[in-house]
Amino acid sequence: MPGDEARREAQRWITHARRDWRDASLLKQAGSESDSLFWIVQQAVEKYIKAILIREGIVFRRIHDLEKLTDLLPAGHELHNHRCRLELLSIRAMQSRYPGEYDDAKPEELEDAFATGGFVMELMQQEFPAETS
Repeated sequence: MPGDEARREAQRWITHARRDWRDASLLKQAGSESDSLFWIVQQAVEKYIKAILIREGIVFRRIHDLEKLTDLLPAGHELHNHRCRLELLSIRAMQSRYPGEYDDAKPEELEDAFATGGFVMELMQQEFPAETS
């Protein structure tokens, strides 16, 4: 994908990441303790990672595994230092999709997921400043 086209496509992914993050933030502000927060936060993070991959011209499969997607990021990207946090978010997001098979989320797990999402959204704002202002 040529440069300008890749930047436009990455911007579309960033727009969707911001929407997902806004939705997660609204649910949290409303006091939600729903496991669905894991999924929404994970989706915001996933879309940010995919925006970077698109912008960089890196081909990726349609997967939701944040750890595997992070492995595709350019060497030295900050998210490589947070693979454990991203892996936990992926696991809890997957578990939230299968009620009854896993324990319900504990409030501190939701807080951790939200903290991870917040950290990643701050990175996104630094990396895509024109698109996130």
